[in-house]
Amino acid sequence: MKKMDILLIAVLAAAMSAGTADAEIITPAAAVASTEYLALVGPGHLIDPARLNASNQHIPRAWGGNWLATDGWNTEDHWVYIDLGAPCELDELRIWNYHEDAGPRIPELLGRGVKACSIWVAPEGAMLPTAGQVADEFTAANGWTQVWSGELDPGPSTIAPVPPIGPTNVFELAGQTGIRYIAIDIDSRWGPCAFTTKSAGLSHIQVTGRSSIATNPAPSNARRAVKIDKVLCWTPPGAYAPSGYEVYLSSDRQKVAAGDASVNVTASDADADATNTQYASTSALSNATEYFWRVDSIVDGKAIPGRTWSFRTKLQTNNLGFEEIVFVKRKPYSSDHNYSVVNNGTSADRFLAE
Repeated sequence: MKKMDILLIAVLAAAMSAGTADAEIITPAAAVASTEYLALVGPGHLIDPARLNASNQHIPRAWGGNWLATDGWNTEDHWVYIDLGAPCELDELRIWNYHEDAGPRIPELLGRGVKACSIWVAPEGAMLPTAGQVADEFTAANGWTQVWSGELDPGPSTIAPVPPIGPTNVFELAGQTGIRYIAIDIDSRWGPCAFTTKSAGLSHIQVTGRSSIATNPAPSNARRAVKIDKVLCWTPPGAYAPSGYEVYLSSDRQKVAAGDASVNVTASDADADATNTQYASTSALSNATEYFWRVDSIVDGKAIPGRTWSFRTKLQTNNLGFEEIVFVKRKPYSSDHNYSVVNNGTSADRFLAE
């Protein structure tokens, strides 16, 4: 290789590194798909961070860990899109094609993975397809922009044992700003398998970039057993430098989601303080109560609404008179991937008084 070629590669690598240095993983608000084979393999798996390990690798499992569309439609009628929750500056789109550890005695399922497809992005206000319908919304006239078309790389063999893997495809989307939706319009799959011929599936979709809203709530969204004196924290939006924040907190979800002034709690705390990304409640929270909260970022004098998060406070157990409850559940008739009866015996769920 010539020295000039090596230098060019080094420059390009440095440029890519610089372009992604401040990018963060954006947690989507929702994933919507044309169909699902069963609820067990719905599109929610595509954006569930619990499916990834600490090395950002997808963890395979037998059934139930991927999105798989119905086999009753033609493959070219399937699609999926993710909602980032707010307009974002994009950096990378990472896709994990179908990745399953099918288990013993199960034939190869690799053919379920998406092959030919196109990738589209859209801002707020774009026309969105509806689950259960063949989509024709992915057009420029409906607010969508096509950023790629071709064939995705397949995932690995599904014959056990199957190791965790990183993304099978990574797309550079730097320069795409104000994007809220990312769609994959499917044209074909990699081939037939013993159980399906037309359905198509993916395992995970991850987006990096800079969000326009506050992210990384602490306590994490839907967290349980939170102390009533817990300080609420968040990460500033990457796309802007807010001059301050407005925090809404209440047990009334509708009021928080609507930004009702009666549940705005930050007049003397985070408001008008760009460096303060936490809120300590000035009034006592109640035990065993679900609370909802949201953080709006103040940019150029305007509030950019954040997502509505939730947490549930701890149950006060000091005087219940027990230390542990054990529930034993019997599971005599579950099923393996071949839909045959398996005797799994019994197991215990243990609950400690907190």
